[in-house]
Amino acid sequence: MSKQRGRIAFSAQIMNEEVLQRYLLEVNSAFDGLLARDLTVEEFVARLKELDETYISQFAEEGYRATGGMGDAFKTAARRASDFINSFADNFGKDLAADPNRDWRWRALMYPREGSRLAYVLGQQDAMRERGARAWQRVLHPEASSTGPCTLCIEDSMLVHSIEEPFESLHPGEVCTVMESIAYYPQPPERIPPGEKPMVELPTPQKISVPQVIQMLKDAAASLGKLGLSIIRRIRRE
Repeated sequence: MSKQRGRIAFSAQIMNEEVLQRYLLEVNSAFDGLLARDLTVEEFVARLKELDETYISQFAEEGYRATGGMGDAFKTAARRASDFINSFADNFGKDLAADPNRDWRWRALMYPREGSRLAYVLGQQDAMRERGARAWQRVLHPEASSTGPCTLCIEDSMLVHSIEEPFESLHPGEVCTVMESIAYYPQPPERIPPGEKPMVELPTPQKISVPQVIQMLKDAAASLGKLGLSIIRRIRRE
């Protein structure tokens, strides 16, 4: 980490991989229960929401503590993140019921992939609010991406948001993989002078790719013997 006037340059933020691995594995196992008819669609959706709330709270606290938060404001971040992520779960259940023969596994695994990242960033924002931040701005790093940013990310990076406006994942999944960070300002958006440097710039956690998800599940399953082998085959669709 290197310090400059008005800005701190960080390497890419990495969340607790062990917790993320457990989150992925539990969602994957719940989906297997759905396929095996051990869970109904309604029971699977309820289990998915429960797992989201449990693990999202941990990532919100992790982001909050890593940014210097000392209280329990991360609970607000956890609630915001879980409410947003779980707002899609009921429609997921409808799609599962309407087309039970389709392979929905990767859509199920998007919940831990996106939920963990969103919760971490919202935890960061709650800590930065405590530190006096009143505005934030998305900062893109196309030099750290093979594809570059999409139009949606570019347009949003031109806006300065109030600290009361929470960070959003603009497009879950693989639409855009550009690395990004968030610049924080001590003034509200309308009072930031042109060219003003931020008080700090924090990286968002790296987006977890499909190959990384597969590897994490394989690593988790490797310690489960024959059961682990069957999990690996299902992940690979063998």
